[in-house]
This record gives sequence, structure tokens and C-alpha cells, in this order.
Amino acid sequence: MEENSHSENDPSENNKTVMDTTMDKLRQIKGKVFHMIDGNNQLVRFTFGEDGELSLENVPRIHLSAIPTKMLEAGKEMKDKMRTVRKNTQARAQKKWRKAVTGDAEKSVREHMKEVPQVKMIDKISFTFGVLCICGSEWLALRQPDLFPLYYYAFMSVLLMWRFISYSRDKYQLFMLDFCYFVNLSVVLQTAFFPTNIDWFKANYILCMGPLMFAIVVWKNSLVF
Repeated sequence: MEENSHSENDPSENNKTVMDTTMDKLRQIKGKVFHMIDGNNQLVRFTFGEDGELSLENVPRIHLSAIPTKMLEAGKEMKDKMRTVRKNTQARAQKKWRKAVTGDAEKSVREHMKEVPQVKMIDKISFTFGVLCICGSEWLALRQPDLFPLYYYAFMSVLLMWRFISYSRDKYQLFMLDFCYFVNLSVVLQTAFFPTNIDWFKANYILCMGPLMFAIVVWKNSLVF
């Protein structure tokens, strides 16, 4: 037991093991070539020969004349393609921005800002229609309250259908999941199928006269005469 422990703790044996491991690793990299960059940013090639000798040499710089013509042409074509793609991407983004601001992809924002604001025919029609709807809704609610739910169902169905069509053209249909549309749907369901449910009626009343009414002030929805 003492002899075994003595041999295990023998420094010469440990040194021999380390040397053997090192020699094995050197044998594995014999004949292989490695590259590194020195402190002067110069590429250096070093080789371990079959005899274990290490040789170092500086790698000569590559001149353009040494590169094949096809590789140069391919690199030039790739550069031109990247420049073309960048220009096309910028042009598409600019057109989308112009269309979003001015309504015309070919009209610059600067020219649009210099134009005198004009009231379009669709704006006149929308304003007139909005005023008539307010007056008609108030008259019907006061004079014929029994007919108001039917008027509300038909009127909102047409408006929501048109809103969905117009939003779908610009891919804005997910805006139809807004809270105000949910409240309108809740009012339709409660008044049409559960008219005696007082708790549901109170909830709809609070939502309509609370958050939705406050949203009119926040978003500045108005008919300016």
C-alpha cells in the first residue's frame, strides 16, 4: 500500500504524464498549417513540420490583379444588386408614406403641405348625413320610441357593414375589434333578445354614458358648423 501511494505521488511520474500528453497533441498537429494575425495586423502562417519543427512566415498581401476576373465581376454585380434593392426599398417606403399622408403615392408631402385645404365632396356628404341622422334619431326617440330599436338595428347594420368594407380595403379590419363596437353589439343583443334583463341594461347604460361618452371628448369627435 505504501509503495502504491508513493508511486502515485511521485513528481517524476506526473511530469512524464504531462510530457506524454503534450507530445501526443504535437503529433496530432504535425504537418498542419495555421494562420494568425500579429500585433501589426499582418497575417502570419505557421506550420508544424513532420519533424516537429515550427516554421513562421508572413502571408503576402493579395493584389486585385491576383483575383480572377470572374470573381471581381461577381462581386461588382452583387454590389450593384444590393444598391438596386436598397433604392427600390426606399422608393416603396416613400410611396407608402406619401399615400398615408397625402392620399397619393406620387405626391410629395412637401407639396401637400403647401396646398390650400379644400373640403371634398365626400366630406360634405358625410357632414350632411351626420346632421340629418342626429336630428332624425332625436325625433324618433322622442316621438316614436317603440320604433327606435328597429331603426337602430337597421342603421347600425348598414354603418358597420360599410365600415368593414372600407377598413378591409386598407387592411384595417382588426380595428373592428375596438371597445365601441363591442358595446354596440352588447346593446343589440340585450335589447333584441333579453329586453327584461335589467342588470345587462344597466351595464350597457354605464358603458355608453361613461367610457364611450368620455372617448368623444378625448378623440375630439365633433360636427363643426
